[in-house]
Amino acid sequence: MADHLILAYDHDPTDDFGWLRVSAEGKGFAAKAGFWVQWQDVVDWTAKLDTYPLPPDGIEQDWGFVQDGTYRKVISIGLKRSTRTGRVTVTLELTDYHDPSYHAEFSFEAAYSNLADFKKEVEQVMAQTRERATLLGL
Repeated sequence: MADHLILAYDHDPTDDFGWLRVSAEGKGFAAKAGFWVQWQDVVDWTAKLDTYPLPPDGIEQDWGFVQDGTYRKVISIGLKRSTRTGRVTVTLELTDYHDPSYHAEFSFEAAYSNLADFKKEVEQVMAQTRERATLLGL
């Protein structure tokens, strides 16, 4: 499969948290990670994906936890304008929840139109009408 980011969310019916699953591939590198995330955080992040053009600093969201006084990032997704002609750089940091030695950082290019499609798909995932959302790279 071409460069891509796949996001899925397993809702927990007993509380406001669910398991966010992210898998991605970019320039031949691939990784996956998962983390307990409050559903509203995903919805709020998704709403920012409508911005065109993206802000100069881009949009970055990470999810992680504090362990022994140190913040441990598990999932980080960055989106930044890369050209004026409609390209977005997607930057990812994915770390295994249980073993931080399993860690990957990479990026790929996507089109704004693909970002718009991805936003709609994430909204459907969060509404539980779709299993996963996919952002395709160029």
